[in-house]
Amino acid sequence: MKLFPYLLISFFALSVFFVSCDEEEDLEPWVNEELTDTSGIYRPLDLFISGEMNEDYFLIQNGEEGYANSAYGYRNGFCDSVDSFAAYIEVQTMVFQIGGQREGAFYIELADCIPFDTVYEEHLDSIYLEGSYPYLNMADSATGAIIKYIDPNGTVWTTTKGNNKNNALSAFQIASVIENEVDDYSERIAFGEFSCYLYNGYGDVKEIRNGKFKGRISNF
Repeated sequence: MKLFPYLLISFFALSVFFVSCDEEEDLEPWVNEELTDTSGIYRPLDLFISGEMNEDYFLIQNGEEGYANSAYGYRNGFCDSVDSFAAYIEVQTMVFQIGGQREGAFYIELADCIPFDTVYEEHLDSIYLEGSYPYLNMADSATGAIIKYIDPNGTVWTTTKGNNKNNALSAFQIASVIENEVDDYSERIAFGEFSCYLYNGYGDVKEIRNGKFKGRISNF
């Protein structure tokens, strides 16, 4: 009779084991709640820029190898507006860089001509519409995008110095813009894709294909 309690305990332990196995198999897939649908590996907000530059793959990630993502805005002179004679160019910038250094920094900028006689916040909201944007050159004051990269030697490569308007490769698209509910470093998080040509001051060219990004933007 003394054997019966041990058999009962053993049976109970095995039952718990098999129930636990069944529960593990039935668990829902882990969902990353850090404003991402990418993976279960934790990185701060999974913010990144990636693509192929002259056929070499690159990946810049917030919180990896010293890089950090931040957002800021600035005014870049005056422009001609449809509904006002007083307007200025508002630029909102997403940047990935190591500390405050220029070398290795990658910028994505959205610009718009904003009249002084409109509601400021409402007009800025129109910058972040989902869809395609043209690339701006140095003479433009319309709504559009600018890509800029500073290489390890300090040379600036940008879409503003060449022709990205009349070729099949060049494209820039905002896929989604959501509120940044995780931190106070920006008001929004933007997702998108791009491809383009970057030019330096001597007319040399870098080609970017299959560019993708997710980063902070909109900091008024």
